[in-house]
Amino acid sequence: MVHNDVAQEFCNAFYGAHQVLRRAIISILDHAPKLTTVADVNDFVTYVDTFRDFLVSHHHHEDDVAFPYLSRGKSVPGLSKIDVPGAPRLEFSRFHREHGELHNLLENLKEWTTSARKSLDADLAKSPKPATPSAYDHASLTKTITSIQIFLLPHLKAEEDLCTPESIRERFSNREIKIISNEVERAAMASGDPRYVMPLILFNLDDDDRRAWFTERMPWWFRRVILPYVFLPWTKHIFRFGATWTPVTPTV
Repeated sequence: MVHNDVAQEFCNAFYGAHQVLRRAIISILDHAPKLTTVADVNDFVTYVDTFRDFLVSHHHHEDDVAFPYLSRGKSVPGLSKIDVPGAPRLEFSRFHREHGELHNLLENLKEWTTSARKSLDADLAKSPKPATPSAYDHASLTKTITSIQIFLLPHLKAEEDLCTPESIRERFSNREIKIISNEVERAAMASGDPRYVMPLILFNLDDDDRRAWFTERMPWWFRRVILPYVFLPWTKHIFRFGATWTPVTPTV
């Protein structure tokens, strides 16, 4: 069902990105200790690195685009910097600070993926190629991801409690919400490799969230042509680790 409430649509996209992060973390913790072959670990490291890139980009979009507009600290044509009477500005300083703190944990994750990739490249260069990786420290990955999870989950919940459809609707007109949504979407499309980002999203959302993220927001030619026939043939083997992965690509 397509929503006519632009504030709800905005929050659906916001919430959907958070659901991807929550579910990707669960999927990483679930798969990390189970993998034994070079091929599986090679795909899994790419999956983990895509999750890290997605989280870093998500925070940049919030810090540089969404939060400045939602706090009326930044303006574009059609978006006023004047507060609505009786509705105090939304305050995001806590989240900016926490993004900086989380960056240190993400650097630890980047170090892990860099080290794992270097070891895997060495294994793949051998002849014959070994069946099992020479070095795969899943315990260290689990520790790092768990630290990220402990920090991130309350952070996401606090953002969602602040940015509700009601709080957005109270402070912005429908036209202004659409302007903010377009600015956030433009920033998102300009960052990351969509061949990896889109499958990460697709296979870490349930059916309802997929409808809100894809069906209600993206053109049919992307959903029915580009995603299933261009992106997924190249990368689907990587995103079989997603929390809601299915061998049959869901229709969106």
